[in-house]
Amino acid sequence: MTQNKSTPWGAISIFTLIAFGLVVFAAIAFIMGTISVIDLLGEKSQPVVGMIVAFSAGAEFLILLICAWFILQKIMGKETAEQNLQFAPPAWLASTLIALICIALIFGALGIIAKNIYLTWVILPAATLFVIIPPLLLFISIGARKLELGAQWRVWGTLGLGLTLSPALMIFLEMLILGLIWLGLALLSSLQPGKLQELQHLGKLLLDETNESALFFALRNYLTNPRVLIGVFGYLSLLVPMIEELFKPLAVWLFARKIETPAQGFTLGLLSGGAFALIESLNASAEASETWLVVGIVRAGASLLHILLTGLMGYAIVGAFKEKKIWRLLLTYGAVVAIHGLWNACALSASLFESGELLGKPEWLFFLPASISGIIALSLGMFILLFIANRKFRSQTQLTIVEPLKDTE
Repeated sequence: MTQNKSTPWGAISIFTLIAFGLVVFAAIAFIMGTISVIDLLGEKSQPVVGMIVAFSAGAEFLILLICAWFILQKIMGKETAEQNLQFAPPAWLASTLIALICIALIFGALGIIAKNIYLTWVILPAATLFVIIPPLLLFISIGARKLELGAQWRVWGTLGLGLTLSPALMIFLEMLILGLIWLGLALLSSLQPGKLQELQHLGKLLLDETNESALFFALRNYLTNPRVLIGVFGYLSLLVPMIEELFKPLAVWLFARKIETPAQGFTLGLLSGGAFALIESLNASAEASETWLVVGIVRAGASLLHILLTGLMGYAIVGAFKEKKIWRLLLTYGAVVAIHGLWNACALSASLFESGELLGKPEWLFFLPASISGIIALSLGMFILLFIANRKFRSQTQLTIVEPLKDTE
């Protein structure tokens, strides 16, 4: 059956964005896959990285294709598009996902240890997907368990926006701010002889150098400068979290008046955060060295961060629209920016401390355990908070259902 309603311009707009995203991801998968095969046949050093990117883009393409199908149902006026979804994962889901993660980590590690480029080329791309995607599903299933997600087309639209428009806006704004900072430095440097050439050399180095150890060594004079460190930490631990926590729940902002309860805002926020985490984690995991295992494990913590914090923002956004609780939205935004900033600060300091010898600061290695402990403590705290949030919002939802029943008695 179909619905006789006005033209769904919102669904059409999202479908158009997703269609563009499908073209982009298909192009990336094809181009990077072709380059990877050529590199493998030509015995180049890193054909695996290209294939990981191709597999990642292919996975994102398939997810967007599913999103496009459900949004098309809304455009066609199908009644099923408005079907209210509730997330009720089966009991075996969590154990299955954990088993998949462990198997993927083992196979990925074996592929790297084997030191066989052909074996690694076959194993690592698939292992990367199974290291990144199951943790996302696990965290979302914990947070959204037995909670309503709302209309079916809106759920998939949220996921589609989280894979396309939302990360595109964040990348644009972050690059814009970086560009403005760089322009400001260039203007200041132009007033001092030799400084502009030094800045140009630094820019070329950042663009050309791909080896992390060589990069740290080349930048040691900058990365041990207190003013530079303040600037880097300020950008990554304050400006980046402020942008990301505002734009990750973009779909919730757009749908806020249509979302029925703050709890639904929480579940849609979980999906938005999961979509962003998928994009970020797959990009960060395009690695074929011994650090692949570490990156995969660390990305699980970062995925939990994005999912939980965006879920909390989704709850606060809908609460602000439906219940006029602006103060809760402001407090939540401040809290999630602070948690995100603390996570970024711990991750950045761990990277710096680990490279202490390359930077000429071997004493920094003594502080490495503190940064790692901070990441572990934050991960455990967020995992517990995800359980608590789910229980709280489930009880609120049950209360809302029971109270109207009492009124009718």
